Amino acid sequence: MKSDVVDEILKVEAEAKTVVEKANSDAKDCITQAQLKAKELIKDSVEKVRNEYSATLDNAKQVYQKELEEYKESKLKLEEKKMSFDNGELEKAANEIVDLICKVAL
Repeated sequence: MKSDVVDEILKVEAEAKTVVEKANSDAKDCITQAQLKAKELIKDSVEKVRNEYSATLDNAKQVYQKELEEYKESKLKLEEKKMSFDNGELEKAANEIVDLICKVAL
């Protein structure tokens, strides 16, 4: 009778040991899966943010390029309109300005 009880206790202990080992194994598997999923989520999030910033940067480059081209065109137009004077014309314009100023009564 005592040996039956001892055998039963040993059997229960063995089953408990098996349950604990399975629980440990399942917990390790669960943690591993959670880590893999977390890594994948982080990777996806980083890639999404990288793509968004890349698109923003590309847009900024396009805007900058457009503004640069507009500036260059404007500069060329101004240079085309710019008048060039030779020394005689400059002296004549300066004399006319002086004459006008001298005529003004202070």
